[in-house]
Amino acid sequence: MNINLDLTKNDFEQFAELCYKMDSSPDKVLTDVVKDCLITQSISYEIKPETPNQETLEAMREVEEVRKNPSQYKFYSDVDTMMKEILAGE
Repeated sequence: MNINLDLTKNDFEQFAELCYKMDSSPDKVLTDVVKDCLITQSISYEIKPETPNQETLEAMREVEEVRKNPSQYKFYSDVDTMMKEILAGE
């Protein structure tokens, strides 16, 4: 089934971008909204993108630092060796 929406091109592009940021698509989001309305018999749908917490943001920055300067960091090819060194406090 096709549905026509009264949106400007800019509004639709912004909506699509938001959907893609949430690993979805405009079609999927709109389908989910309709299904939720039918199940709950209400229209109170809230969708928010996930915002990483502070710890996750710091980990992401650390990964970027390691990628930029790999020679400054130790790498392992064996998990057992890595865990032994971590637990030994090396």
